[in-house]
This record gives sequence, structure tokens and C-alpha cells, in this order.
Amino acid sequence: MQLGGAGDPVRTRTHLKRLRNVQEETEYLFRTLSALERKLGPVLFQFPASFRADKEALEDFLALIPGSMSCAFEFRNPSWLDADIQGPS
Repeated sequence: MQLGGAGDPVRTRTHLKRLRNVQEETEYLFRTLSALERKLGPVLFQFPASFRADKEALEDFLALIPGSMSCAFEFRNPSWLDADIQGPS
């Protein structure tokens, strides 16, 4: 599996599909990454600055992440800093 570059499966979810209609690709990604077992660190999802906050898409995407996986998210658009998106402090 290639990570990084134009064929990056994570980039497809974040930059091209903007978290919409990504169930099949996300299941494949985490199924493939699970082969790394204890060697796997957090999976980083970086979002382009042009991707404005979309709470519904984010919630749907978060539901696809297996509970055993650690993930990190980098949101580059300031709209993601909204208290409604971040939840209670």
C-alpha cells in the first residue's frame, strides 16, 4: 500500500472526497493497516486549507474508524475551530 504522493489513500478521503462516500476505502485502509499490529502508530489525516468545517461529514467519518486505531487530525481551515465542531471543553 502506498502512503504519500498522488496515490495516497488517505489523501483521497481528505482532499478529493472531503470525507464523503468513503466507507469502502476507509474499511480497506484500516483492514490493511491492521497487519502492522503493534508497529502501527497513529494514522494522520491532513485536511487542505480549502476544506471548510463539515460536522456531519466528520461525524460519519469518525464512525468508520475502528476503536482499536489511533488517529490524528490536522485541520488547516479556521472554520474547524468552531466550538460546535470541537465539542465541550
